[in-house]
Amino acid sequence: MPLQIQQARSVGMTCPIVCGDSADTPEVAAVAGAAVEGVVYVSAFSAESTADAAVKFVSAYTAMHDGESPNSNAELAYEATQMVIYALQNATEVTRTAVRDALASIQGLEVPSGYITVGADRNPIKGAVIMEYDAAGVSHFVAAVNPS
Repeated sequence: MPLQIQQARSVGMTCPIVCGDSADTPEVAAVAGAAVEGVVYVSAFSAESTADAAVKFVSAYTAMHDGESPNSNAELAYEATQMVIYALQNATEVTRTAVRDALASIQGLEVPSGYITVGADRNPIKGAVIMEYDAAGVSHFVAAVNPS
């Protein structure tokens, strides 16, 4: 993706560039260079969030990773772990079926990105954020998008 951003800008494309998740990995800004300015992407999480769960997660993560802020991949791994912990704590017994059913019962589990509810189809329902890169290659929160 960073090479495509560079190539698009090098041939004069000035239209907005919108990317998907994983555009928040450090390599994107490093490889794309100045061309990354203004690139917008959807992410599962913003380390700029002021929600209590997010602040606690970011603080613990940066302390364990020499000041590096978590990206969405780190946060999603944490959320998945929190879902498993919830299921293990709320299962009627520790069997595959009981843990599966406990996962399926999650409603409004607070995680750093907001809240997760598992739908009737057993897919997690959660919000997302829109992020944008600045001239220094640093991404910033633009907006939150939550399912209705």
